[in-house]
Amino acid sequence: MVSAADRLGVANFGDAHATVGNYLLYPRRILIEVIKTALKSPNLFTPATTNQIDTDANPFLYVEDENGTISPKSRVIIADNGSEHLVRGEGRPRVVLSRNGGRFLVQGLMAKTVPYGLATGAQQYLDLFESSLVIRCVGRTRTESELLGLTVGSLLLFFSRTIREKTQLHHFGGITVSDTQSEKSDSEVDQAVTNVTVEVSQSVSWLRSQINPTVLADICATVIEI
Repeated sequence: MVSAADRLGVANFGDAHATVGNYLLYPRRILIEVIKTALKSPNLFTPATTNQIDTDANPFLYVEDENGTISPKSRVIIADNGSEHLVRGEGRPRVVLSRNGGRFLVQGLMAKTVPYGLATGAQQYLDLFESSLVIRCVGRTRTESELLGLTVGSLLLFFSRTIREKTQLHHFGGITVSDTQSEKSDSEVDQAVTNVTVEVSQSVSWLRSQINPTVLADICATVIEI
């Protein structure tokens, strides 16, 4: 039996066929996975002239322990906006993903009537949900924040085609990088933030059918006003 959590879960990067019900969480988790995978390369910024020699040229090397948690050796923190509180007070640069509001584009376009469902006459609907993701690149200095923003923005640009091919995102693009702003963290330590924004959209489909009147009578109770 498939649980509600499974039906509304999110697929991993590369799984372009699994059912995805959580269109709010799915794009954010995909980008976290992509950024983590890319920043795990120690020679991510190795010049072509070195013939791919490992020069340890990644100042934002991401390292995980065997159990999947971030290692003390990691040079960068990667989190979503729901778990950022776990890394407050960290001195390392941070990549924090959040989401802006979104909208449905066609408001439930009926694709077709299907011969299955809870009752005869079930109808399948299709829509597109359009939103944007904001990636906060936090550094201890303005230069560090700008370099981290450049790194993240470049990764999304260079691998945008791969992201579209290996995910269920309908659209991925419109990458923009903000100016770098100074702000204070909870501990009143000065830090700099550069925001990278990317536009995404995802198809959403659902099946709607009428409840069988007999079943409805069995599960309803009559409420009498006293």
